[in-house]
Amino acid sequence: AADDFLSKMVTTNSGVTGTTQDININLLLREYVLDADRKLSVDTSDLPMFTFSDSSLQTTIEILSMSVKGLDTFKTFDPLKKIGKQTLQKQIGWDYLELEVLLKTNSVIDNEIMSQPLRS
Repeated sequence: AADDFLSKMVTTNSGVTGTTQDININLLLREYVLDADRKLSVDTSDLPMFTFSDSSLQTTIEILSMSVKGLDTFKTFDPLKKIGKQTLQKQIGWDYLELEVLLKTNSVIDNEIMSQPLRS
């Protein structure tokens, strides 16, 4: 089935380093989903701007960009395993996942504007 194919370990040619072992889901993600830096960039143009305010401070936070790295580092991929008559189990594990968000904040304190891009 599809989950057997996606979780199958294969030998790949990684160029300079020779051959390595990887599972098919990682190869498919690299080929069809991730960019050249192995990231998934998220379109943030439709995300709302967040506004916080009190009596002396008004702050807006805007998400300028967001990306996820590590989606192609699956170590375990077993999304649907039948373990009983009416019971399914899943086991999914990554080597790492990294979320990168670029924020822009604007704050007004007593009519003074402060703008600062932040990285998280």
